Amino acid sequence: MFHGGNIRACCEKYKIKPEEIIDFSSNVNNFKYSEKIKNVLLENIGKINIYPDIEQKYLRKAIAEKENLEYENVILGNGSIELIYLISKYLSPNKIKVVIPTFGEYEKALKAFGSHVSYFRTREKDDFNLNINLLSEDIEDETGLFICNPNNPTGNLIESKQILELAKNLKRKKVFLVIDEAFIDFCQDKIDPFLRKKLLEEKNVFLIRSLTKFYGLAGLRLGYGLADKDLSMLLNQMQPPWNINCFAYEIALHILENKVEDQEIRDYVRSEREYMYSALSKIKCLKVFDSQANFVLIKLLHHAINIEILEEELIKSKIMVRNNKSFNLEGDNYFRIAVKDHHVNEFLIQKLKEILIM
Repeated sequence: MFHGGNIRACCEKYKIKPEEIIDFSSNVNNFKYSEKIKNVLLENIGKINIYPDIEQKYLRKAIAEKENLEYENVILGNGSIELIYLISKYLSPNKIKVVIPTFGEYEKALKAFGSHVSYFRTREKDDFNLNINLLSEDIEDETGLFICNPNNPTGNLIESKQILELAKNLKRKKVFLVIDEAFIDFCQDKIDPFLRKKLLEEKNVFLIRSLTKFYGLAGLRLGYGLADKDLSMLLNQMQPPWNINCFAYEIALHILENKVEDQEIRDYVRSEREYMYSALSKIKCLKVFDSQANFVLIKLLHHAINIEILEEELIKSKIMVRNNKSFNLEGDNYFRIAVKDHHVNEFLIQKLKEILIM
């Protein structure tokens, strides 16, 4: 499984109806905003035969206000994945370092445009925490660096002060820094609100953000990038016109202008994540890693059950989890689960107990 949320393939394989699947493999927030979103869709259905705003100015301005920046700093993407490929195209062909374990699309995108990828590995013995000084020293002839913050799949968050220090160190070495912040909204209250402005002043940083993870809108495909004005202008010129459909555009505007209860979402996810961490840590054959995002990484320590067997057992209860095959983890005994509603989280925990203690 290279990506989570592949419900269709699972349903075809196991002959299960899509609506019966409990999907812990996808780390899209379970926050329900459906009625308001439905109304926005209905209000804008008449725009389906009209081209979207080609300059995307209103949405870019709304994002800029949210980020304490100017709209010229904003690049819109058809999901954050489009921006990963866009910046990879801009940086390639070159030698680029990627901090692992992490999201597999960075390497895939860089190699697609001819770049050579090297790695800096964080270790389980350090709880996958990133040592900024060791990373800076490890940069040799690379011209770019990709990091994910908070990291997918470990959930580790690098502090604002460290991120800024890393950007400054890399600038002295003439190394470009790409930071994927797709999950940063889940811990935004732990981040310096002016960090992005400070980072863009260094002029060697590209930030990738997602509106679909936090608000549970993965099917709409909407992400955005932040860069200094010169780079932003160049990247916007590289983008195809009308890459954001009218519904994604209007829903994003609605969310940003009406200031959805972000802290309420954040607090709920944090509470459920802490509950899951505590409950799962009591299962002796599981090692659970602390996380600042809406998912939890787990290592399976069972002597008789591997990840493949665990997946097969869980699917009998119509539960999907994410295996570790695309994250570049050491070993194949890790899996990742999303944080969902309390009763569903309880159901997963109970099923894991039944399988692993049987």
